[in-house]
Amino acid sequence: MNKKSVYVVGPSSSGKTTLCHSLAKKMDLEPGAHLSEVARQVMKETGFNRDTVSKLEMQEAILKAHLDREVDFRKKKKPILSDRSAVDPIVYALMTSQDGAERNARRKKLISLPGFAEALEDYRDQSRSIFILLSPVPEWLVDDGVRSMEKGDECVQEFRALLKTLKIPFLEMGPEIKDLGARTRLVLDTIGGSNTAMLKRERCCCIIS
Repeated sequence: MNKKSVYVVGPSSSGKTTLCHSLAKKMDLEPGAHLSEVARQVMKETGFNRDTVSKLEMQEAILKAHLDREVDFRKKKKPILSDRSAVDPIVYALMTSQDGAERNARRKKLISLPGFAEALEDYRDQSRSIFILLSPVPEWLVDDGVRSMEKGDECVQEFRALLKTLKIPFLEMGPEIKDLGARTRLVLDTIGGSNTAMLKRERCCCIIS
């Protein structure tokens, strides 16, 4: 039985939701038993859209909603399988900053929100959690009218930098591994412990290429 939480992050059309569904099936999770993306629901309820992605208020609302969901899942005393994380809205807030001063102010405000410190403690603990960072696959990019069609490579760079800054270990998969079965097996092998040593490379970063 899996005893480690899995957080799947990355830019649009990198296969996050597809991988989460595959993992949920392999882990015998019941429908609704994994934490699905909260951003769409927040956007629907607040009137934000992909054209307002640069607004700090939008990313703050998404971050708060995600943290609330994580708290609900942790009350179940079971590992979390999460489509995205509390780190994601911080990445988008940084990407859309106008300058360095605004980046620093946004990062400081978002990481100081209630509940983030507790989530970060969990994210950093390799015995309890693993982050899976998915790089963009160009041919998977589909405009659904909701998701931000941001620059995928820039987004991945922001994720890498922020995860390292926050000292969150992560495993990265890119377009070199497109097969869903192979992606799923790699994640399951990792949370099973066979790739633990790999996670210690490159400042808590393991690049799969």
